[in-house]
Amino acid sequence: MIVLGLAFGAGFIYGKKWEGYKITRVVDGDTLGATDLRTNRDWRLRLWGIDAPEAKECGAKESKEELEKIVGGRKVEIKILGVDGFGRYVVRLWVDQREVAKTIVAAGWARVDVSTESVDDDLKPSLADIGEMRRLEEKAKVDRLGVWSDLCKLVR
Repeated sequence: MIVLGLAFGAGFIYGKKWEGYKITRVVDGDTLGATDLRTNRDWRLRLWGIDAPEAKECGAKESKEELEKIVGGRKVEIKILGVDGFGRYVVRLWVDQREVAKTIVAAGWARVDVSTESVDDDLKPSLADIGEMRRLEEKAKVDRLGVWSDLCKLVR
């Protein structure tokens, strides 16, 4: 495994599931702030596998609200996959043993985007995980949920 050494001295092992984080802020439907409860340090996180609407796109407000509802100040488990071009940790995130990205896709408030450019080669999610996310997205489309609903019908 690769060790990621951060400038301020803390280190994490890519791929290990870490507990003891609390979500402190939801930026949008796929970006969050979290605090490590052991060190009290803040982190910017980007959920792997999804792309939520940007600020001026249809569903942006609702996507952010959905993510706030899912994580709402709870303790989470995080698996760090890599770092993106904006310095955010690309992560898989779980609340109450439910993967957050899959939950928000199932609700229709994010699209599947399984780019693995910023993910360490040894940590790329399995084809089964990717297939499950695509099935959840397809069901949301068929059920006309979230961004697939009449709310955003005119802007698609």
